[in-house]
Amino acid sequence: MDEFLENIQAQMADVEETLRVLNAALAKPVKGQVEWMGIAGFISNVYMGVENILNNALRAKGTKVVLASASSHRDLLNLAVRRAILSNDLRKALDGYRSLRHVVHHGYGFRLEPHRLEPLALALPDVWGKFRLQMENVFPELRASGT
Repeated sequence: MDEFLENIQAQMADVEETLRVLNAALAKPVKGQVEWMGIAGFISNVYMGVENILNNALRAKGTKVVLASASSHRDLLNLAVRRAILSNDLRKALDGYRSLRHVVHHGYGFRLEPHRLEPLALALPDVWGKFRLQMENVFPELRASGT
């Protein structure tokens, strides 16, 4: 297996561990601002893992990835759609997570609203499952490896 696919495998394992920790945080009966900021961080980490996987997937398919504009995160998703690595429906589903990544990354966690964050958190395992299936369809070696 080449380096890009090994990186994808490692990222997938990291995302799945992050989802496990996220689920434990969501199970807590009482959540204050600190817990919601932690949950937002976990969600953002999963999304950044998705971006890392897409970068490696594009490179594995021979696409040079140079994204340095203000819209580089959106551009990455669109490039993955154009290269048939990501479906447009899944790109749309990832947009909310991309927006949250921006809020978390730029230090605006105090602006998080649990009524907006919770639906993203609860939908994430399903979105991840669909993303993982698409990666396995594009790279059958991932399925065979049992990652």
